[in-house]
Amino acid sequence: MNIAVIQPYFFPYIGYFELMSQADGFVIMDDVNYNKKSWVKRNRILNNGNIVNLSLPISKASQNKKINELQFHLDETYRDKVLKTIEQSYCKTQNFETTFPLIKEVMQYKNPDVTAFLTNSLELLSKHIGLSTKFYIASEINNHDEYATAQDRIIDVVKQLGGHKYLNLPGGKELYNGDAFHMHNIELSFIAPDLSPYPQQGTSDFVPALSIIDIMMNSRAIEKLS
Repeated sequence: MNIAVIQPYFFPYIGYFELMSQADGFVIMDDVNYNKKSWVKRNRILNNGNIVNLSLPISKASQNKKINELQFHLDETYRDKVLKTIEQSYCKTQNFETTFPLIKEVMQYKNPDVTAFLTNSLELLSKHIGLSTKFYIASEINNHDEYATAQDRIIDVVKQLGGHKYLNLPGGKELYNGDAFHMHNIELSFIAPDLSPYPQQGTSDFVPALSIIDIMMNSRAIEKLS
């Protein structure tokens, strides 16, 4: 059983979903401290070749709080603003008519809890793509032990779910020691995301690693994940 453990991100890039596609169990790590520089509340899209930042306001955001202790501050005005930005950026793309209703459904989710909002969005997006990965919430499977390192916590989560392989993105190579995983009969493996160019509306200069919104609007290549 392949297990991936990662924080919930806002409309994350294609690599996030490639990781998801290869995992039997996908764990939303919601009980770690919030990092203002993370992708929890923000991402990037493209408008006529120019990068546009999307972000969601978090009420009383603090790096001393865990992700599952935070709430988005989303009134209808702000939701409409985000949707308008996306609509203006992609209304001429080939997949706009089939993709934009999904984006609206994500943004209109009423629960402001950061974990609930982002988990709902990831489940809707994965279903739309055709993935059937099972989701878990880390705080719901925590055995409340004290861990010497974040790596120890990951190992314990994988063991609790009966996993024999832990999947991660390349950014985790400096964080984890393969020998430590092997001691628990867990294989440590890294997924290299496919950032191959695809046609992007309004530019001939490809911009990689944008929000999943961009590839969903512009390309059928996302279908290969399912």
